[in-house]
Amino acid sequence: TSFSTPAPTAAPPSTPRPRIVLNTGIINTTWDTDGPPIPVLGVSVFVNADLLVRLLNSIDYHVEKVVIIHNGKHPLVSETLEKLRAEQPGWIIQSYPENLGCAGAWNAVLDAAPQARYHIISNDDIAFKPGTLKRYALGVEHQIELVERGESNKVILYPSHGNLGMLSPPWSCFAILAHAVNTIGRFDTNFWPVYHEDYDYMV
Repeated sequence: TSFSTPAPTAAPPSTPRPRIVLNTGIINTTWDTDGPPIPVLGVSVFVNADLLVRLLNSIDYHVEKVVIIHNGKHPLVSETLEKLRAEQPGWIIQSYPENLGCAGAWNAVLDAAPQARYHIISNDDIAFKPGTLKRYALGVEHQIELVERGESNKVILYPSHGNLGMLSPPWSCFAILAHAVNTIGRFDTNFWPVYHEDYDYMV
């Protein structure tokens, strides 16, 4: 009796992960979910309500916690944040009329999710090009693995050129790993209202 080998069957095509559509009024964007989510993306805003909205609409990769810290009491920012509170009740939006300063705002982002594997902290005056946030997030996840294996000690990561010799690290957007916060602590609020809190942390 002869036996024939059955022809191999093709693997079924993978089902694409659903995308998260945010279309609530101020926010009109779609988040890719194909990969591990960003635990926290935080931003501090002082007076740039329009630039804040531009930044938020440039997010195209899923984030577990969006954290917005309002330093001061600019009326247009306050109005925008009230709308965002109503449209995005899952977001963490905190207002500090006394102005915590840059370091204080960054600490507030860290405190909003102290158990997160990492936090991405951004200025309000940038915007992410399509696809860059996902690539950044995947790169951070890879770096976490290297740190956990003892193969790297880089615990603050930048999406652009990083600290290359004479070039200044782009603190306008950075990811800080939990390892850094657990080892070094938070940012020094004695640097108020702004400047040099970042370089102090590097030292």
